[in-house]
Amino acid sequence: MPVCCTEHQSTHISIPLILSFDETLTFFPFVLEFYDWRDGLIMYRAYRDGHRELLEGSCSFYIEHIESLAGGKAWIESIPVGLVDKARAYADLGVYMLKMAAMSDKARHLLAQRPILLYLMCERYPLD
Repeated sequence: MPVCCTEHQSTHISIPLILSFDETLTFFPFVLEFYDWRDGLIMYRAYRDGHRELLEGSCSFYIEHIESLAGGKAWIESIPVGLVDKARAYADLGVYMLKMAAMSDKARHLLAQRPILLYLMCERYPLD
């Protein structure tokens, strides 16, 4: 069951990077909110009615895709030096790996020292 977090809107430090879709083409009635490193790279589906759902796991976006968005470079620059370069080698799960590193010191260490191990774990246990 998705986690609703409408009541926790004010607990974030950063301003989200918003990724919106043309609803007539995608049928997605939401925008995606990507918060930066200070907020653990947390991501939400945000609906027009104010309801928000936490995205857990792989969001299926490449680092380069996020980087190309307005505000995407600032999002990338919020991440500690070196981690983005390590995650770029694993395009399909790079954003998920960064998100795990933002949430866990152990995952951050794996990404920095043994990124292939973090990749294999993320590949084996995608949540979304």
